Amino acid sequence: MQHTYDSYHSKKREDRNSYRLIEAICFVIFLPVALVARLVGWRWHPWSAGPDGYGSVLQEARLMSSTVASIAISV
Repeated sequence: MQHTYDSYHSKKREDRNSYRLIEAICFVIFLPVALVARLVGWRWHPWSAGPDGYGSVLQEARLMSSTVASIAISV
């Protein structure tokens, strides 16, 4: 089978359209979920909370940096 310029571009166009369709479907599915989560105040964390619950990102970063610094100094 011989590939021509037109068949290559039509295949490329089909791939592009398929990608756009998948992107549109995902957008339609996830947008309402994200809007409801934002309005209700759900927390989207893939990990469980620590003993003190969810902390701020800066507090977690400071804690982790002090842990890593103490390990680096002790080695």
